[in-house]
Amino acid sequence: MTTTTLALRICRGCDRPMTTHLTDELPRYHRGRGLCNFCHEGARRRGELVDHERLNRTRDEFLDEWQTLCSEGHTLRQIAERLGMTVAAVDQALNRARTAGDRRAVPAIRTDPRAPRTPRGRAA
Repeated sequence: MTTTTLALRICRGCDRPMTTHLTDELPRYHRGRGLCNFCHEGARRRGELVDHERLNRTRDEFLDEWQTLCSEGHTLRQIAERLGMTVAAVDQALNRARTAGDRRAVPAIRTDPRAPRTPRGRAA
């Protein structure tokens, strides 16, 4: 028998563990808004889904925050921390925006705050 390690999260509705996808080992899986499939369906039926905050942002919300933080001189790592995202997730969001043709999705200027700056504004 092979054993697999499941990525577990805790449901914001019932505080029970859930996986990121449906498995035979754990019937609860993340459905959206931090809720497991059971809590999500119950909230939807009761019309309470709107009471649970979304865990992601729209592209416009993300890019507005991105532009503000970039203009303040924050590094990519600092921006990710401020947004509550990983650096990889910020990178993916920027790539999706670039693919969609959004000109606001420019790469971060610096990745390390200690890195010396060159005349063009890029890390050396």
